[in-house]
Amino acid sequence: MFGDCDPSKNRKPKCPVMRCKQILTFSNTNTCKICNQKVCLKHRFPADHACKQAASFLAATHSRGSPPNPIKFLVALIILFCKYIDCND
Repeated sequence: MFGDCDPSKNRKPKCPVMRCKQILTFSNTNTCKICNQKVCLKHRFPADHACKQAASFLAATHSRGSPPNPIKFLVALIILFCKYIDCND
């Protein structure tokens, strides 16, 4: 009777990220929308769990043109902000 106990059946799922020992429960599990891998909340973003399909997903998303340039956006935002507060003083 005691010999039928299989310890591998009692294992709880853990986050697959290297060195993360978080046990996946209903409330702290997130499924990546890109690779469909179940990870803990700490690793929910593709960059945090080394999502292998994230690079191809981003390339397909921006295939029509070049990806948005955050530096150009920030420069335009600073220019608008300076006009608003009158930085020329």
